[in-house]
Amino acid sequence: MKASKFPREYRLYLPDEEVRNEEGELVSMGIFLVGEQITARGFTLTGDGLPYYNQLPFECFIQWWSGFVDSKGEKVYEGDICKFEVSSGFGSMIEQLAVMRWDAGSRQFILHMGAQQGGIVYDAINTVKVGNEFTNPDLLAKIIEKAKTVIVDHQ
Repeated sequence: MKASKFPREYRLYLPDEEVRNEEGELVSMGIFLVGEQITARGFTLTGDGLPYYNQLPFECFIQWWSGFVDSKGEKVYEGDICKFEVSSGFGSMIEQLAVMRWDAGSRQFILHMGAQQGGIVYDAINTVKVGNEFTNPDLLAKIIEKAKTVIVDHQ
């Protein structure tokens, strides 16, 4: 198994990490680590793209940077959910949600809208990152539900 050479930037999601406010109350579970926060925990990737721990291993999810930056200048990583506009073909714009995924067939990152559009390529306009599949499962469910609805309608 080898990781792609580009992009090599990544972040980690730690699902079991507690986030507490100043009073010590639990606010949420799960955090993202980037850059030096990752190496401070004793985690790195080998030259082959495999995880290496120089301290005790911990459960995490590696999310690669897609090489894409949204309209606010934020990096869009694998698993990030974006809102954007596409042309309806009739001159109006339709708002869509999609999740950033690695497409093995085309060997590139794509914004995946589920099965609803059947392989049509769109120009995404005004793309803004609105969440992540781990921290916003409700948004991911909207993408999946829309895909299910269209599949059922076409049977």
